[in-house]
Amino acid sequence: MEENQVTELDSAPKDNEVVDPKTLSWGPWFTYQTWKSGSKVLGALDYAGETLANFFGITTPKYIIEIEEYERMQMEKKKIDEESAGWVPKSVDIPLVLNEPIKTDKEENV
Repeated sequence: MEENQVTELDSAPKDNEVVDPKTLSWGPWFTYQTWKSGSKVLGALDYAGETLANFFGITTPKYIIEIEEYERMQMEKKKIDEESAGWVPKSVDIPLVLNEPIKTDKEENV
């Protein structure tokens, strides 16, 4: 014999179920109408709030211009470093010629 397991999710009412308000008594009808109108008002206020926030520009980060400028400067610095690699020493202490030529006796007498 096979048993049917009923879980919490199976017993919960589904959102896509259509409720006929004409068949409800006063208590459930009032709850249904309150829930329905509250959902619509909340959706309208949410939309209005998002629109106003976008209009006044409070949806963008406060320092986005400075952040983008910093990133642009870092990219330029990186590009310049890549272009000049191998041509200019990074430190002043490093000689440009790593191996000095060996002097022979003939060159010293000249």
